[in-house]
Amino acid sequence: MAEAPAHRDGADITHSTQEPADLLWQARHGGGGLDPNQPPWSELTASAAAAISDALYDRGGRTRSWKLGALDAPTQQRLGISRPICQPLLDGATWTNVSETTVALDGLIAPRFEPEIGILIEGERLIAVPCVEIADCRFDGWRLPPFGMTVELGLQALMLFGEPGEVTPDVTVVVTRDTEVVVSGRASWDEAVARLDLLPSREVADRVATGSITPMFDCTPGRWRFDFGGLGAIVVNVQ
Repeated sequence: MAEAPAHRDGADITHSTQEPADLLWQARHGGGGLDPNQPPWSELTASAAAAISDALYDRGGRTRSWKLGALDAPTQQRLGISRPICQPLLDGATWTNVSETTVALDGLIAPRFEPEIGILIEGERLIAVPCVEIADCRFDGWRLPPFGMTVELGLQALMLFGEPGEVTPDVTVVVTRDTEVVVSGRASWDEAVARLDLLPSREVADRVATGSITPMFDCTPGRWRFDFGGLGAIVVNVQ
C-alpha cells in the first residue's frame, strides 16, 4: 500500500479514510449509488484510495478467493487503470459448489454478469470449475472517480464457483436467459492458468476467477443458464 502524505497526521488520515469507507460500505448494503464527481471521491489520491480499500477489507474480511480482470489494454483504459485487476474477495462474496442458485437484485445497484474459468488450487493441483461473476459498481452510471477501482475492490459483488468438470484446451460458454441465447464465448485453459502469475503467490489463494470470457452484460431478472459444456453449468435465477 502506498504511504499517506507525510504532512497529514494520524487523526486526519483516520477521518479521511473512515468517512468514505462508511459511504462505500452503506452503498454495498443497499444504500444506493454515489456521485463520483463530488467530494470525497473527486479528490481521491492513490494513498487515500489504498487506505479506504484496507478499511473495507478490515470490515468485510479478506478471503482466499481472488478475482482477476481487466486483462486487456482497452478495458484498462476504460476503467482508468494501468494494469489488470487482482483482488481478494470479501467474506460472503464467494459462493461455492453452485449448480443452481437464486440471486436477489435487492441491495445491488447496477449488476453485470461475467462468465469465467474458475480454478481451484490444491497444492500443485489445479482444478477447473465453471464460474460466474456478478460485478457491481457503487458509483452512479458505472462512472468511476480517480482510483475508483481501488476503493471498489475491483467491482466485486458475488462470485459463483461451480462443481469441478472436464476441462479441454478451449473452454466455451453459452449464456441463455429464459432459453434465449444472449452471448457466447471461448477461452484457453492454458491462458487461464498463466494468469495465476498475477497473484502475489499461489499460496495465498484457494480459488481464482480468471477473467471474463465474454463482454460483461446486465444482470436482469430471469432464469440464466451458463453452459460451459463438459466443464459444467451454473443456473442463476435472478429476482
